[in-house]
Amino acid sequence: MKQVYPVIFRETEDKVPYFVEVPDLGAMTQGTSLENAIEMAREIICITVIELQKKGETIPAASNISDLKVDDECAIVSLVDADIDAYKRKMEVRCIRKNCTIPIWLNDEAEKAGINFSNALQQGLKTALGIDNG
Repeated sequence: MKQVYPVIFRETEDKVPYFVEVPDLGAMTQGTSLENAIEMAREIICITVIELQKKGETIPAASNISDLKVDDECAIVSLVDADIDAYKRKMEVRCIRKNCTIPIWLNDEAEKAGINFSNALQQGLKTALGIDNG
């Protein structure tokens, strides 16, 4: 699931030069550069949406960017997209055990080559499912 929300970026004179606000979610964060601020906006959107889902609450719809009233002329207002499912996958580090069967000759060759079976299976599944390894 992807979400897109309007985000307000304000430059500050603090050690962290960007203040980030996602008004529709009532969420705020900071960024060390504009690029970092955009990434932090994506992260706070994901975290907030996931928390709302866990609580069974309604996820607020995004406002129209042109409806946002910002009193700071220097503020940057932009749309930021966030891939909630990709964020969940990235943050979920729990592993489960799977039992699989392979031909003995393939097992012998893989062991000789020092292949990590768990890693090879994970990479193969990601490729088969078209999941980005990034």
